[in-house]
Amino acid sequence: MEACPRKDREWLAVRLEHADEPSLGRRVKDVCERARPVIGTLLSVVKDFPTQMSETRNAYAHFGAASTKESVGAELRRLSETARWVVIANLLLDLGFEPSKARALIQRNEQYSDLVKNPLGDLVTEDQKPEQPTDPPVSAPS
Repeated sequence: MEACPRKDREWLAVRLEHADEPSLGRRVKDVCERARPVIGTLLSVVKDFPTQMSETRNAYAHFGAASTKESVGAELRRLSETARWVVIANLLLDLGFEPSKARALIQRNEQYSDLVKNPLGDLVTEDQKPEQPTDPPVSAPS
């Protein structure tokens, strides 16, 4: 610390205080990977969600609104809805649900199905929508 110029010491001290903690991007990736067996289809249609989520959060937290595009509201909604399902999937796993049973519960939800079918909301027309992958079929409970 002594080698650091005085004007930068406070900044460096703050940076070093949390240097051993995983970054926001890493934490978002970790919870997404844990949720992948439950909501893999959603995570495959919302491309690079962990990066988008952490960059958006950082832009708003550190620099103010990051985008001037008209679609910013729809983009934020898509990110927040995807984050919601990541949290729900992780919560179900934390509660002891098997991934297949958690997936079956979530797939029955109309809001989840709508988000998977149209992750971009009103940003695109029907003919612009990407081809949608499907989750593997859920076997009947035994």
